[in-house]
Amino acid sequence: MKKLLLFSAAALCMTAPEAFAEHGEEHKGGPKGARMFEKMDTDKDGFVTKEEFMTEHEKHFTETDANADGKLTQEEVKTKMEELRAKWKAEKEARKVEKDGEKPVEGEAAPEDAAPAEAPPAE
Repeated sequence: MKKLLLFSAAALCMTAPEAFAEHGEEHKGGPKGARMFEKMDTDKDGFVTKEEFMTEHEKHFTETDANADGKLTQEEVKTKMEELRAKWKAEKEARKVEKDGEKPVEGEAAPEDAAPAEAPPAE
């Protein structure tokens, strides 16, 4: 029971600011908060009811409960958090690429029309 409460509290802390954002408005949390609100507002009435809120969080619980035993272990929560961090990092990188334009990945060949990194050796 303590683990369930711990996970619920952690999930609430991670999503509560987005859940209670003004519908359609960007707030200090940015557009992610508006998207989270819209995702939870399943009937699109501009409010998130307790039922809508709990449905979303029950889904997160189920996704985290890897062995489907109705209980979360510290390892299951740790694994889920690592997955989420990796996902968020990838999304952040994708947004950066969109914003800055595509940049070559380290070790990747530069475009042919780009100037060489070093001048050729003098002969």
